[in-house]
Parts: sequence; C-alpha cells; structure tokens
Amino acid sequence: MKKPELFIHVGIHKTGTTSIQHFFHRNYNELLKKGVLYPKSLRKIENGLVHFAHHDLAWSFGFSGNDSRLDNKSDFSKRLMNEFIRTNSKCIFISSEAFEYVHSKNSLEKLKKEFKDFDVKIIMYIRRQDKLLQSVYKQRVKTGFTVEFNKFFRKSNFNYEEKIGFWEQFFGQENIIIKLFDDPDIKSNLIGNLLNDLGVDDLKGFSEEEFTNKNESFSNEHTLLISQLNAYTNSQMKGEIFKFFKEYYGEIKPVFSDDSFLSKKQLKIIFNRHKKSNESLRKKYFPEREQLFNWNLEEELKTHKSFNYKNVPDLMLDTFVYLLRNKKDSKSPKTEEDDI
Repeated sequence: MKKPELFIHVGIHKTGTTSIQHFFHRNYNELLKKGVLYPKSLRKIENGLVHFAHHDLAWSFGFSGNDSRLDNKSDFSKRLMNEFIRTNSKCIFISSEAFEYVHSKNSLEKLKKEFKDFDVKIIMYIRRQDKLLQSVYKQRVKTGFTVEFNKFFRKSNFNYEEKIGFWEQFFGQENIIIKLFDDPDIKSNLIGNLLNDLGVDDLKGFSEEEFTNKNESFSNEHTLLISQLNAYTNSQMKGEIFKFFKEYYGEIKPVFSDDSFLSKKQLKIIFNRHKKSNESLRKKYFPEREQLFNWNLEEELKTHKSFNYKNVPDLMLDTFVYLLRNKKDSKSPKTEEDDI
C-alpha cells in the first residue's frame, strides 16, 4: 500500500510563511475538494477556534524550545491518518516557523519515527541572506525587539546549508524541496506555485485577495521608531501606534526609503560569510544555476545606498502628536460644538 504523502513546511521567517498558513487555514474546505488536507487534528483549538498553523505540533517535538499547548500530545500519526482517510485526501500539508529551530537532533528523530507511515517531504523557502536579515529584524522589532540593528547584525547567522543539513540526515536529500523565495515566478505567485507542487493545477474557487501578503514589513523609518519605543510602550499604546501608521501613513502613502540598513562593509561581510555554504547548496539543489542567488556583489556595491535617518524625527513628532491628541480626546466629554 502506498504511503500517504505528507509535506512538512519548515517555515523560515519572512519567506511568505504567514501568508501560506492563513491561506491554507481559511481555505480548508476548498483545498479538500482539490485533495489537499491542512489537518485540523494537529492544530491547537482554543475557545472553539482552530489555530491557523501547526506551531504546537512542532513544539511537541521540541522544535523552537517552546512548550506545546496541545491537549493531547500523543498519537499524532493515528490522528492524522484518521483525518486523511475520513476526508479522502490525496496529500497532507503542515506548516510552522518553529520547525526552523532545531535545538536537538532528537526532535527530528522523534518526528521521523512518529510519521514513519507517511511519505514525508520537506519544503523550505530560502532568500538572500542580506534581504532576509533586514526583513527578520523588522519583524522582531514589530513584536517587541529593542536591540539596535548593528548589534543584531553581529549576532546573526543564516547558514542554509547547516539548517537544511539537519533535515537531510533524517529524511534524505531526495525528500527535501528547496524553493528560492526571491525568484520572480515564485515571489509573484507564492501560493499558486506551492499548490502546483502539491498537485493542484486548478486554482478556481480562490479569490485573488487570498494570494496577497499577510505580514508586510514596516518601512525603515517605522522600524527605527518602534525599536526605540518598544522599551517604553505597553501593548495598548503599541496598538495605537500601529493604528496610526495604518490610517495616517496608509492614506497619504509617503515615499519611505528603500535603502539598506546594511553599510557597504556589512554587505561585504554577509556576502563572504555565506559564500561557501551558498555555493555548496547550489551544487546540491540547483546545479543548473550559476549562483544560488542573483548576487553580483561588485556591481551592487557601486549603487548601494545605506539608509539615511533624516526622516525619523518627523515621523516621531507626527506619532507623538497623534498619541497625545487621541489621549486627550478619549478623556474629554463630547460637547455640541464637537458636532459643528
């Protein structure tokens, strides 16, 4: 009997993972019609609502070092097989960013043993390390990070060969699917491309809105401002700031800087830091390509522009005025004059 095909998405941060998870969560029934199961039986149910990703499943095996909140932390394989048979699916897809963090090979060993009755395939999206580093930093700031960028840069390590190597040891290179996130055909059609990999060619039944990015990064200016405020603001005030960014700056659509947080020196360092491992990975998975990523360092250094901090003070002033005005308005009783 042929084993059911199980795709495990190792969701590297800032490679479209959140968009993928929300799409599969919202389209559970539509995906079933096309033979793809995004299992509910392996996701946390809280207050009657099913979580959109499989983080708790990954935590149950020790990935990321967090504790799982799943009520039942056993019989994953049996529960998955029952849902697979009951829904008459053709393949299974699970996803979590937690799978990225392998603190112990024991986690991979337990995962392989648990799903031994399935034909397991591993999917990973990777992107140029300089772009990933900046995007990850912005995301960390968005969630409360206070460390300034240069310190974050010094401690960063995005060695894909090492990360993928752990999974190769237990599932074999032949079962690893590596996707280049920055490839135009993938980045412009992330969900559609993934569905094709899962055997879904007919995309009817999904709205175009479903294929949009659900976790866009802040601009450089927003990131620097929030990184300074994180140490002094509570979650409520931070919510007000995010609301301000969305309403005020979303309406006027200012031209924020697309320049790099990286200096030319830092760009050289990160390129050279990963040059050898990137080349090794290219030979393994993309022998037809000249480079793993399109990364001509000499040419890019000629046009490279590091971020200018000149817009940040104006943004800070606008934000503080907005917060003070809202605070004042929330305390002031409404008068007849307010309606004039």
